[in-house]
Amino acid sequence: MRGEEPDELNGAAEELRREAAALLGGLDAVPEPGLKWRAADLAAIDERVGDAAVIVIDLAGVVTLWSAGAEALYHYARAEAVDRSLCELIFTPEDRSICEQIRDGLAETGTWEGEFWLSRKDASRFLAYVYEATVEDDLGHTVGFIGVSYEVAT
Repeated sequence: MRGEEPDELNGAAEELRREAAALLGGLDAVPEPGLKWRAADLAAIDERVGDAAVIVIDLAGVVTLWSAGAEALYHYARAEAVDRSLCELIFTPEDRSICEQIRDGLAETGTWEGEFWLSRKDASRFLAYVYEATVEDDLGHTVGFIGVSYEVAT
């Protein structure tokens, strides 16, 4: 796992980073600490993000939203993924501690990004770039996390 500072990312990762920021923060956004999503923003997520792999989890790490792009990237149908632990779906047992580290980092800073290896339903592994941000309710309380992930060409 590599949680990296923006100036440490290579050109391809920087392009993915900007695309993730545009999807999660608006067309002119760049990832920055404090990027927040409101739970109400999630209603039309598939229309907003197109074919990007977007996943929303609650505070316990359980999938509450699985986009069409996530179906394509991870090979789990939405019905198979929702209400299951994200860590169990896309991390090998050996890598599940990474999932917990990311969630802990999100709780502290509000955003997280990095490259690491993930798994598909068929157990094939791929290098992914992931950008995540907090989801808040109308009172500003964190209720979950939203992430966008891309396969990185190796």
